[in-house]
Amino acid sequence: MAGLDKVGTYPGETTKAYPEKYDVRAMPPQPNVLRPGQLPETEIRKFFDEGFLLIENFFEKDELDACRLDVEKCVDDLAQVLFKAGKITNLHLDAGLFERLTLIEREYPDANVLLHKPRTKHYLYEGFRNLWANERLLNLIEQLIGPDIMGNPVWNVRPKVPGNESLVIAWHQDAGYTDNELYGLMVPTTWIPLLDANKENGCLELQEHTAFAVNFLLSYVKRLVVVVAVFVALAVVVVVVVVVVVVVVIVALAVVVVVVAVVVGVLVVVVVVVVVTLVVVVVEVVVVALLVVVVVALLVVVVVVEVVVVVVVALVAVVVVVVVVVVVVKVVVVVVVFVLALVGVVGVVL
Repeated sequence: MAGLDKVGTYPGETTKAYPEKYDVRAMPPQPNVLRPGQLPETEIRKFFDEGFLLIENFFEKDELDACRLDVEKCVDDLAQVLFKAGKITNLHLDAGLFERLTLIEREYPDANVLLHKPRTKHYLYEGFRNLWANERLLNLIEQLIGPDIMGNPVWNVRPKVPGNESLVIAWHQDAGYTDNELYGLMVPTTWIPLLDANKENGCLELQEHTAFAVNFLLSYVKRLVVVVAVFVALAVVVVVVVVVVVVVVIVALAVVVVVVAVVVGVLVVVVVVVVVTLVVVVVEVVVVALLVVVVVALLVVVVVVEVVVVVVVALVAVVVVVVVVVVVVKVVVVVVVFVLALVGVVGVVL
């Protein structure tokens, strides 16, 4: 495998160091007459001593504005794709460059990851091409590596959206992303912000090369501590959850026992009430039946008495009629006898 210093190592690993390629020994001869963009030798020496240079107002506003427009094209292209796919409902056309992607992410989180590799038919937008080949920038790079300059053709858009950690990069050296054969070559990187960068909105953080190894190690120790703390916190959470679950189960069982006891008690009371009610109903039915029998018997007696009375009355009436008839007959007989006697007397007289 090309670039390996020792058989058996993994790609990216190396057993060699090239300090002479990065410290002041690697500084090319500096020009006597500075061309546009070039810095005094004292500034260039600072780069090789400390590992970086901070240069303010290096580019003109219109040069950066062209790049801002290119980024707006990238964001608009992504917004159109997401809108047509139904992932977002608003294109946010009225938002500015530094707000639009944030608004898009509210509907479609991590949209900035999709913007990392822009969907464009061009390899590089014109504004970035012009900045990449800027004469002043090339003059400055010549002070660092000499006149033979070749640019890396790889380019990405790495937008940092507030509150989104998806594109946050840990401590690293850019050489780690290249082949081992390039470890012995100076590959300078220019970081060009498109807005005023500070600690609040996110800026590039650098370490002097003399302190880089220590800080690099400390950063990973901090990350390890964070990871351990997270695992400990998760373990505590798991224990707490288990304890809570056990307590909840015990309480639930106690509640079930109480509920069962209450239900059984209620059922017993209901059964007793039902039995007592049935007994009362049976007694009432028996009493009512007895009362009905007594009433019926009394009614029968009354009816019998009434019948007897009627019969007696009828017999008395018959007797009365017979007596009346006898009396009438007697009266008739007496009258007849009297008449006959009277007739006899009259006949005698005559």
